[in-house]
Amino acid sequence: MIFLIFILSFSQLIDIKRNSKSDSELIINIAKTQIGIPYQGGTLDTGFIESCVVNYKGLDCVTFVENTLAIANALNNPRISEGNFEQLIIKNVENTRYRDGKLVDYISRLHYTGDWIKDNVNRNIFIDITKELGGELLNQNVNFMSSNPIYYKQLENNIENIKRIIEIEKEINNYLLYYIPKNKISYKGIESGDIICIATNIKGLDYSHLGFGIKEGNKLKLIHASSTKKKVVTEEDLKAYLNSVKNHKGITVLRPFFQR
Repeated sequence: MIFLIFILSFSQLIDIKRNSKSDSELIINIAKTQIGIPYQGGTLDTGFIESCVVNYKGLDCVTFVENTLAIANALNNPRISEGNFEQLIIKNVENTRYRDGKLVDYISRLHYTGDWIKDNVNRNIFIDITKELGGELLNQNVNFMSSNPIYYKQLENNIENIKRIIEIEKEINNYLLYYIPKNKISYKGIESGDIICIATNIKGLDYSHLGFGIKEGNKLKLIHASSTKKKVVTEEDLKAYLNSVKNHKGITVLRPFFQR
């Protein structure tokens, strides 16, 4: 596993926890400390042997969300100490990143966001509130990984792994997932700290991006690791951001649920 020291000290993070009035505020306060960290894709694929990589010096949209939740969850742990803080974070990342919360191998990683949603919702890590917000069924047809193994060194020239990915893709395509089309989004019911998963029109994928919502009055901002701006940023309005990207077609909204 790889662990790079977080930008803030343990005592600074404890102060953020102490000054946060709720779990949702804690999530956003932790997320904001990462504004400006460079965007970096591919940090999880450092070798052929799967390990729980935690990297705070370069983030993509998924690792930004996973790392933020892992820190917030660790700070909520009544048994936290400076000595076990890093191990708690690694454990929390593994719990959200891998099927049933267990790192087995490359295939056990939840590569598709729809799979990541379903697995974590089933284990009460997140609550999917999309349907109650007026969400519609997402007719997903994922096959991008099995159709493009050349993009994944763990799949390229590995027929067994491709076969296993195909089976997972079949399962995902049978999931009941909901999304709100971008022309039907209302900010009512969405709260700061909710995870915003962005559904895509890109062939073979279900979602292409995610971040956290920040509710300010009637406005909903999005804090995320942006591949176009090359760093963690805050978009001033979620709907304006969605409309600025052709392939964004709507959102799924998840609410983190911290079990103590």
